[in-house]
Amino acid sequence: MENSRLYTDAQRQNVLHNLHAMAKNVARLRNGSTASTASNLREALKIRLSILNDNVQGFITAADIDRRDRYASVEELLSDVASQTAHLPTAVAGHVNETLTTLAGALKQLNSGISGSLRKTVEQTLHRGLIELQSELRGDEVLPEGYCGSCYGASPDPKRCCNTCSELKEVYAARRWGFPDPSNFEQCKREARSRSSKLQEGEGCNIYGTMEVARVTGSFHIAPQTKLPSAKLQKLSGAQVSAFNVTHKINRLSFGTDFPGQHNPLDQVWQHSPSGAAVSRYFLKVVPTTYEFLGGRAVHTNQFSVTQYFRPLTAESGASMVPTVSFTFELTPLKVLKTERRAGSFFGFLTRCAALIGGLFTVASILDGALYFSTRHLEKLQLNKQG
Repeated sequence: MENSRLYTDAQRQNVLHNLHAMAKNVARLRNGSTASTASNLREALKIRLSILNDNVQGFITAADIDRRDRYASVEELLSDVASQTAHLPTAVAGHVNETLTTLAGALKQLNSGISGSLRKTVEQTLHRGLIELQSELRGDEVLPEGYCGSCYGASPDPKRCCNTCSELKEVYAARRWGFPDPSNFEQCKREARSRSSKLQEGEGCNIYGTMEVARVTGSFHIAPQTKLPSAKLQKLSGAQVSAFNVTHKINRLSFGTDFPGQHNPLDQVWQHSPSGAAVSRYFLKVVPTTYEFLGGRAVHTNQFSVTQYFRPLTAESGASMVPTVSFTFELTPLKVLKTERRAGSFFGFLTRCAALIGGLFTVASILDGALYFSTRHLEKLQLNKQG
C-alpha cells in the first residue's frame, strides 16, 4: 500500500489512516471489552469501512463526496424510470431501455473511481444521456442519424440542410422571399409539437379553497375517484393506478385565522412518491386556541400537530386501495388561551435603566480602585529597589 501507484498521495494517506484506525479498534475488540464498548467499536468499524470504501473508489474530498451523492441520486432516478418503462409504448420503451443501459454503464465507470479527462468525458456522456432520456420520456420526435431537412428550394446550394425552422427562415430571408405559413413546413410543425408538449410537462392539480367542518373527528381526501361507499365506480386498472402520482406540496393548511407567531406544521411540506401511486395520510390533532390582543380583541382559532403515514402502491395492492392524499383531523377537548401582556410600565423601565447605570458605575469604581491600588503598590516596590 505504501508504494502503490494506483492512488494519489492524498488518497494513499487517507486509506492508510483509516486502516491504522481500524487495526487499533480490532485489537481492542480482541483484548476484550464491555458490551457497550464493543458495540461502539463495531459501529466505529462500520463507519471506517464506509469511509475506506469511498477512499478506494476515489471519493476523498468534500467535492468528491458531493459527486458520489449526485451519482447516487441519478442512479435512484434511473431506477424509478426503469420501473415504469413497462407502461410505455413498445417503440418508446425500447429507446428508453437503450438509453438507461448507456447511462448505467456511465455511472458504473464513474463509481469505479476514474479521474482526470476520462471522468470528464464520461460525465459529459452521462449529461447528454440524461437530456436524451428526458426528450424520449417527454415524447419528443427523435430524428434519424444523418438527418438533412429540406430547404424547399430557398437555398442556392442544393446540398444545404435546413434542420430547424430558424434555419429555414434564414435561407428565405437571404433570398428575400416572404416566409409563408409555418404549418406548411415539417421542421416548424415538429418544433411546434415539441413546444406544446413542454408546456404540458409536469402538469398537475392545484387545489385551493376553504370548508366548514363540524367540531368532531372527520377527514377529507384527494383521490382520482370518490370515496363515498354508495358510488358505483369501476376499479382502477394497474396502468391507471401507476399513472396517478401522488407527489405533492402543501403550500398552506390551517384551521382558522392565524395569530402572531403561529406555526402551521404542514406549510411548505413536500412529499415525493418515487413509484407514482401511493397512499399518503396525515393525522392531525387540532387544539382550539383563543388569542387575546392588548386592545382586548380576541381571535378564536386552532393549532394542530401532525403525524404522517406513507405507503407506495403496486398494481396488486392498487386493486383494493385507491391512490389518495387524505387528511384526518380530531379536535381535542382542551383549549389554549394566549394573552398579550406588556413587559412592565414606563416607570418600571426607568427603574431598570437606573439600576443598570448604577451597576455600571459600581463596577467601574471597583476597577478604578483595583488599578489605583496596583499602581501604588508597583511604585512602592520600585522605590524600595532604588533605596
